[in-house]
This record gives sequence, C-alpha cells and structure tokens, in this order.
Amino acid sequence: MPARTPSPTERRTRHKTGRRRTSVASLRAFLEQPARPAGTLTDHELQGFLFAVVNAPELVRPSEWLPLIFNEQEAHYSTLEEANTILGQIMTLDNDINAAILEERVVRPDDCRLRPQVLDNLEDSAPLARWSRGFLLGHEWLEELWNVELPVDLDEELGAVLMTLSFFSSRTLAEAFHQFFEPRGFRLLLRGSHASPSVHMRPSATRCSCRRVSFRGGKTA
Repeated sequence: MPARTPSPTERRTRHKTGRRRTSVASLRAFLEQPARPAGTLTDHELQGFLFAVVNAPELVRPSEWLPLIFNEQEAHYSTLEEANTILGQIMTLDNDINAAILEERVVRPDDCRLRPQVLDNLEDSAPLARWSRGFLLGHEWLEELWNVELPVDLDEELGAVLMTLSFFSSRTLAEAFHQFFEPRGFRLLLRGSHASPSVHMRPSATRCSCRRVSFRGGKTA
C-alpha cells in the first residue's frame, strides 16, 4: 500500500516543528556555554520560569524578566547578530508558552522527560527538577502579584497547583512539603513508579515552605 502524501497543512506543521526544535537546541547550547554568567538559567529552567511569568495575574514586560535569565548580569553575546538570534529564540519560546495557555493545550515540554525512578527527578540535573526550579524562581519573583484575596475554594486550588509545580525543584523542598503537611493529612507516594501528591492547602502555606530554599543556591531567611 503506497504511503499517504502529507497534506500542505501537515507539511507546514512538520516544518514548523523542525524549526522549533532547531531553535530550542541552539538556545540550549548558548545558555550552557561557559561564557554565560554564573546562575544563568538552563533551557528547562527557562521554560518553567516563563510559564510562571506568563501565568502571572498581571502582564510582565520582557524588559523586566529578561535580565533574570542571566542572573541580572551581562549575557556576553559575541556579536550583535548572536544577540538578536538568541533574544528572538527566547521571545518565540515565550510566545509559544503564552499561546498554549490561551488555547488551553498546556502540556509538559517534549524535551522535559521524566526519569523512570521517581526520586531521580529530584536530582539537580533532572529536566523536571530544572523546570520546577525555573517555575519557582518566576513565582517567587512575582509573589507580590499573587497577594490577592481569593474565595476559599480557589485559594486552596491555587495552593495545590503551586505545590505540584514546585515540588520537584529540590529534594529539600519536597521533604519540607512532606513534613509540613503530613500531620494535616498529606500523603505522598514516592516509592514505586509514580508520585501522587494529593493535598488541599492555601497558597500562603505553600509560600512559607518555598521560602526555606532559595533558587540560586543556599538557604533563605
């Protein structure tokens, strides 16, 4: 049976997907180069960070969040062309995340793969841990925007979402969540093939636990 000829729409989609993967690979390589300042976000951290920024209650302009990608230091672009290329790739990533949220098709990034052993996803180098660290950085940076009064049910739902998205940011934070909420009926199944956090809590409690660990390293007051 002869292979079906892809439609023009399918060909455009494949071409766009191929270009996006090439852009992501190029951006990843740039962020990982030794010339970048200490504390520069990795590609997965950047994805999580932008997810937090795009979901903020108020619009946050690129001029405000771009410096945080390079830990508020010079990015050390080698040429103006490189600067334009990288900034363009970052903005494309931001636009893609924003479009996915508006279209309600938010999924885990294709290259943010889960490691088979659940606890391995808490390792610093794990893609999920990096995404979660980036999300936590973005949320804590914009924390004041989230200090609004919400109905109790929405407040609890937001708290549960924040815990889920930040849980894998570090083993220390995961343990803090477990210790803080276990006496209140929090159950976490870390042994086995799946992690299943199930909890109702308030964002204020989540922020209290998150403050115990800083994103850039070390402990916060």
